[in-house]
Amino acid sequence: MPKMDSGYSEALVRIHEAGRTGATELRLSFLGLTELPAELFNLTKLTELDLSENQLRPELAAAHQGGTKALLEYLRRQSG
Repeated sequence: MPKMDSGYSEALVRIHEAGRTGATELRLSFLGLTELPAELFNLTKLTELDLSENQLRPELAAAHQGGTKALLEYLRRQSG
């Protein structure tokens, strides 16, 4: 489980708001994230995810290079 720092906490707030509003885009850039909250894969309408300027683990960064859909599929596989 990732450490709950201010960037991770802010990511959770943004993810929950995106879920509540049905957002298709989400900006999680510049939060210093190394991990992504599992709640992210519940955003079924998400088509664009900005994770720039974070320090993601190499496997997360590689999955994100394949696009938002590829990253969400990777997260779903990891959680299940």
